[in-house]
Parts: sequence; C-alpha cells; structure tokens
Amino acid sequence: MRYPYTFGRLLYDRANDLGMNAKVRLNHRDTLDLLDGTPQGVFQVGAFVTGPFGIVESEHRRGCRPRMVVRYHCSDQACQALHYHALETSREAEINENREKADRVLAREFPSVSDWPGYYRRFPEFDRHRTYDDFAGDTLPFLLGDALSLGELQQLVAYLLDNTQGRLRAFWRERAGLNGPAARIVEGLGSAQLMQVCLVASDADISSALDALVASGAIFVPAGEVRRPVINASRTSGAFELSPRLSRFGVRIQPGDNSLAALRLRRLVRQMYRFDKEEDRLELAWHLQLRDEGTDTLDAVLEQYLQSSTPRQAVSTLLLARRSNFIVAADKLNLNERALSTDEDRINAVLWKLGFTAEDLLDPHARFWVLHEKMVTLTRQSPINPLGPDEEQLRSQAVNYFVALEDLLKDSLLYSTWCLTVDHYSSPQRFIYRPHLAKEISLRVLKEQADLDVDEDGRPRLAIDDKMTLYPLTRGFGLLANALRDFQARAKDLVRPDKGVPLWYKYQSLERFPFSHTVPFLDLLPDSRTDVLESLEEVSRRLVGADVSEARNEWLHPRRRGGQMDRLRGSLDAVRDAVEMLQNKGFSRQVYRRAKTERDEAGRSTVVLADSRGQELVVFRPSGFAWIGLPGLDVPQHVMSAARFAEPSEVLRFRTEEDSEFARLWTGYPARPRRGADSAAARVYAGIGVPEQRSDEDRV
Repeated sequence: MRYPYTFGRLLYDRANDLGMNAKVRLNHRDTLDLLDGTPQGVFQVGAFVTGPFGIVESEHRRGCRPRMVVRYHCSDQACQALHYHALETSREAEINENREKADRVLAREFPSVSDWPGYYRRFPEFDRHRTYDDFAGDTLPFLLGDALSLGELQQLVAYLLDNTQGRLRAFWRERAGLNGPAARIVEGLGSAQLMQVCLVASDADISSALDALVASGAIFVPAGEVRRPVINASRTSGAFELSPRLSRFGVRIQPGDNSLAALRLRRLVRQMYRFDKEEDRLELAWHLQLRDEGTDTLDAVLEQYLQSSTPRQAVSTLLLARRSNFIVAADKLNLNERALSTDEDRINAVLWKLGFTAEDLLDPHARFWVLHEKMVTLTRQSPINPLGPDEEQLRSQAVNYFVALEDLLKDSLLYSTWCLTVDHYSSPQRFIYRPHLAKEISLRVLKEQADLDVDEDGRPRLAIDDKMTLYPLTRGFGLLANALRDFQARAKDLVRPDKGVPLWYKYQSLERFPFSHTVPFLDLLPDSRTDVLESLEEVSRRLVGADVSEARNEWLHPRRRGGQMDRLRGSLDAVRDAVEMLQNKGFSRQVYRRAKTERDEAGRSTVVLADSRGQELVVFRPSGFAWIGLPGLDVPQHVMSAARFAEPSEVLRFRTEEDSEFARLWTGYPARPRRGADSAAARVYAGIGVPEQRSDEDRV
C-alpha cells in the first residue's frame, strides 16, 4: 500500500513542477509520477501510525486519518483557495476487481441498510472522549509537518528522545534499531521518518518539548509570529473544530469559535478554587473583593467579575494569588514550568494556552519614548543645580536615544515607502510586510530620488543605503513625497493591465476592486493623497529645520559650542512632533487589535481597532472590499490611517511577517501555473475553480 506524504510543501511543489495543478483531474499514471521518489505518508488512526518505518502501534491514540489528495493553487491570482486533486488507484488493481464482487455479495446476503457508523462507534478506535476534549491534540501532526523546518523537526525529535524518560528511545530502538546519541540519530532521518518517530509520543510530551525549545530559542519564533498549518489549514478535529498554533509562548490548541477562550478561563478558575471547599470559597471571595453580605452568590460574583475584567486582569489577579493556583493551571494547560521564569511569562503562557491574545497592545517604539522622556527630563534640569546631570551623563543617555531614533525613523521610512509604492494585490501573499524582503524595494525607490540631487561633481548629496545615518533619514520622508509625486505624473503608465484585474470584478457588482493602478498611492482618495504628501514633507521639514542630526553629532562627539543645550532642547521638541505625526498618520508600525464589536439585528457591525496609545479606527461591516485580501479584523495589524482608498474608513492595512524558519519555509507560496495553461472559465465550468468547501473529511 502506498500513502502520499501530505505534510509541508513536498507534493504541493512537485505537483506544480509537473504541471499537475493545470489539469482537470489526475489519472493513475499521474498519481504514480507524482509519488515517485517521495516518502511513505505518515498518518495515525487510533494507536496505529504508518510511515517509512511501516505500521507501528503506539501507546498514545490520535486521529489523523489518511487522505489521498494533493493540494494546489489554480492560476487565478484572485483565488486564494487551496484546491485538491484526488489520487487514483489503478482500476485494474486486484483490490478494485474484488470490490465489485464484495458489493454484490453484501447486497445479496444483507439487503437491509445497516448502521455502520453506530457499529464503528462501539469500537475503542472511536474515542468519544477525544471528540469532546477541547484540548485534544489530534491536529498536532499538521503543525509539525507544515510549520517546522527539517532542522527544527530534528531538534524536536532529539529533545523527545532525551526527555521522555527513555520511553520513546526504547520504542524505536526495538522497532527500527535507532540507537546512540539523539543528535546522531536525527541527523540521518528525513522529514517523514522524523514525523513518524515523533507521533509515537503523546500530545503532552510533544507540546512540552515545543514549548521548551521555543522558550530556549532553539526554535526561534519572533514576536508577533503565529505558526499554523498551511497545506493542512482546513483540517480540524472534534466537536470544537480544533487546530494547532505555535507562537513565542508555545503551542496551543485553537477552537474554531474564539469565544471558547472565555469558557476555558471560567473552567480554570473553578479548577483552581474548589467550590465545594469552604476555605477556597472564602479565599476566592477575598480576591474578588466580596466584603459585604449581599444577596449575590459567589458564583454570580465570579461571573460578573469575569465579564467586567479583561482576560489579562483576571488571570493576573487569580493565577498569582497563591502558588497552588499556578500548579493547577500548569497541570490543566500542560505548561512547561521550567520555561517560565517570571510572573509575566506565566501570565502570557496561560492567556495564550486558553486562546486569548497573550500580549497587550504593545507600542513597537515604546523604548524610544522612554528614552525621549529621560532626555527631556535631563535637559530641563537647571544647569546650576548641583544635583543635575553632568555632561558625561547626558552624553551617555544621548547615545542610546539617538540610536533608538535612527531605528524608529528607518523602520518607518522603509515601511511607508513599501506600503505606498508596492502592488500589494498582485503579491503572492497580499498586504503582508516582510522587513527583510521589503527593504531592498524601498531603498531602490528612495535612491532613485536621491540620485536626482547631485553636487557640482555629479555625486548624490544623500547616501541612501541600508546604513543610512540620521541626516539622510530626516530627508528621506521628503524623498518619498517626491517619489509619490513622480508616480502621480506617470499615473497613465501605471494603470493595472486587464489580465491583472480579478475575474470576479467583471461579473458581479457587490464586491468592489479599488486598485486600478499598480501603485496603491494612486488609488487613494484625492484628499488622502494630499494629506499623505503634506504629512511626509512636514515630518522631514521639522526634523531638518531643527538640526536634529547636528544636535546628535554635537552630543555624540566631545566638542563644545555655544547654545548646545538650547539646540538639543529644540531638537527634542521637533522629534516629538515628527514622531507623533508618523504614528498618528500610520506611517510607523503601530499594532492595532480589535477592541470592540457591535452588531445589530440586520447583521451590520461596527468594529473598533485600537493601538497601545488609544488611537482608534472604526470599521463598518459588511464591506464591499472583502475580496481584495486585506488582513482580517481579528488579527493584529498595522493601520495606515492617512491612506484612505474608500469612504468612510477603508484604509490600507497590513500584517508583519518577520524573518524566521517558518517564513523562509513558505517563501514563494502560493505557486501557480501559467495563466494560459489553466483557463479559469474552464475550471469553474468543471466545478473545481470555485473556492474549496470544507468537507467532513477535513474534520479529523
């Protein structure tokens, strides 16, 4: 028997390379060509795990059923759905010849319809408990196979071999002769072999191992990155439609309904405080500040408290109230206690495992503002005050401050340039900012403008490169405004070609397509374009006019000049105004999250997105722009509030994807066939060009 290895990109890329994503269906010959040279597929049904080492029986039960398909993307850039081809067994195979005979025998001897599902559910293989377990890890294999690189998978298996009290090591020594140091064992194994070795371990062991590796940095997950299955994204398990996630806080099992996180928190509180014990009830009442003899029961007070408090407030108050509470939480949520060294780590880990957002609305430039306030305080102290700062103290503080300022201005300049000049709709992964990839694009746009301003020797006056110092950064926002004006002058040359316009736009009138140009700035509303240009120029004017770069040089180098302190104070004021404008207009990467949702009986909703400073964007739904690929309102994102492309509040919004193993693993995804080789109209007619509907098979 041959199973396809359906994790990761292997078959996805192979189908694209062989042109199979341009076919209407695959025949048996195509199936053999696709699977040629690929490893045996890894699946698990109950205790049985199949893979390159054959079929082995594990002590840990899991449902990860075989699926005989290969996933692919069609050529329509507007279509984000993962389609699939069914893999075909030869019609001449003996098993197929005998199947018809068996059907005839069954129909003759057992003519009545039988309750096969009911019969199956009486077997131990059908685990009813796991069906209703909201932390069941049946979909963990999809996370391991889709979201870990080969090197990370090797680290995971090596950790499991050394940290499962010898159980996993003994199992594979007996069945496959795997022996010796863990690092040497995993070095010779491929991804399919590693997956099969790993799946013999329990969900708890796998989750704890991943948590420990992420906490130690052995598996690097940058802040803001949430890894999830990609090829297997649609596969969920159990009654709660569970799927796995991995962030810098570890693994969590995510329910399909986000509101279940609140129910999990309510249950955890009742597990930490035993309501049948008077001592626990009194202690909980104390923590909830229930002092008077009211008519409300403790249960009612607890419900009111959980409804009126933020999840972070509730977890902070109750989790840290006593050590026994954390012990209970660690047991129920499978926390790796050794990886949690501080109270903040413990709070974030509990929030994440329950299903909440683990981080507050963090300001990415919070460090800059802390340093800015320190500088302002130091410069405002009287120079005759004997307790005031000396010159060396101020210079030491200035070094850190101006480095933070350069980082902020550089990040904002490169981000804004990319946002306003790149054709996001035609990007393989739309409206996703990757700093390590976008930098080259932004620098090229800015350098083209800088090269127009040369000295008497024909050399550019500004050095625009990855090592830009403060002066070119202060001028950079003006360069960006000039580049946008040049695009405006060439707008007719930047109209999107017909083949770049989505097909759905031509055949319906509900959903609108706002990007008629390949430069998004050109598709902003007229008053928005004016606001963007004036704001960029104002930022540059304030920074250059206040001699910010000169103030930096004076304090970073030991040279005395008259009025040095006054110039520094003026520069600090100009910097504050400029940075506030960058943040207010959305030119810096402030993180917005959903803060509130209101819905009426007609299904209309008002969603409020807010950042750490309380700045808000009000978004109305339904929207006529649901199909263009902007980030969903439930995910953390950046909002360029000055860049409105439709009334009343449709603005450019983006997610950030930092450089990581996961990002590199899925670079160039989705991969599509040539447009001419795959007629979208023909695919729709064939019934396979429409977005894929999730079937019952997707639910494990």
